[in-house]
Order: sequence, then C-alpha cells, then structure tokens
Amino acid sequence: MTLQYTNPNDWGKSLLDDNALRIEQIKAENKAALKTPAIIEITSENNPDIWELLQPPSEQVSFLREASPIRE
Repeated sequence: MTLQYTNPNDWGKSLLDDNALRIEQIKAENKAALKTPAIIEITSENNPDIWELLQPPSEQVSFLREASPIRE
C-alpha cells in the first residue's frame, strides 16, 4: 500500500513514514522551486566582497611577487 501525504490516515503511524510523507508534501507544493535552480548574479554593486574575490589577481600581487627577495 502506498502512502499519500493527502490521506490523513497515513500520518502518525511512524516517524519514518511521517518524514517520507513530509518530503513528498514539500516536493508537491514546491514543484516550480525544485525544477528551477537558483541563479545568483554577482556584480560589484550587489556583492562587492565576493566580486573582489572572483577577480584575477591585481597588479599589486604581481608587484609583490616580482619584488620578493626569494627567487626560484
């Protein structure tokens, strides 16, 4: 017998069944949200800290690398 989250008699039998029913209920209620992945646009205006991390190394880093007393 298949459990259905819409059937009130299927709830409360066991914790495992209730968890499975809750997962199925969430999936059914949020089909659009589950199908469409969240895409976040990172720009310098809305996330300046993350934007800075995603940029290539600046000239200061290359200067420090060239001016380092340790040579390979």
